[in-house]
Amino acid sequence: MYIDDLIKKATLEKNSAKKEAYRAIKAELLLNNSSKNPKPMGKMINVGDSTLCELEISIIKKQIQIREEQVSMYEANSRKDLADMYREQMKYLKELLPPEISKDKIQEAVVTAYPNGFTQKEMGKVIKEIKAIYPTADGKIISEIVKEYIV
Repeated sequence: MYIDDLIKKATLEKNSAKKEAYRAIKAELLLNNSSKNPKPMGKMINVGDSTLCELEISIIKKQIQIREEQVSMYEANSRKDLADMYREQMKYLKELLPPEISKDKIQEAVVTAYPNGFTQKEMGKVIKEIKAIYPTADGKIISEIVKEYIV
């Protein structure tokens, strides 16, 4: 992802919410790269017309989660203006992510790979296999679905 280009484009559009959302991603990437033990970039995933690595996707998801918490906090304190600002930033961050994989597709993959089910000990292996098929799927959702098929 070319975060600098996105920031530049948002600046030219004079869209401050978009610019701040992209700057938060850039700050996290720079923080990771300058840390003592930086996280690896991971596999590249095609998202529409761009390509993201697993690290960038996890950073974007983290930023969305932070903004969700901020929105709920500001709404609880009757600060609708700030809640709206973070909600708008969240919208732009979600646009960068690949589309969510449905639970039905994940269930189908589990049933196809293990029609007779599997044991509790094999659960980690199954989750890894499903994560390899759908790298952008949420790990919590995968584990919930996999738990349903334990024999």
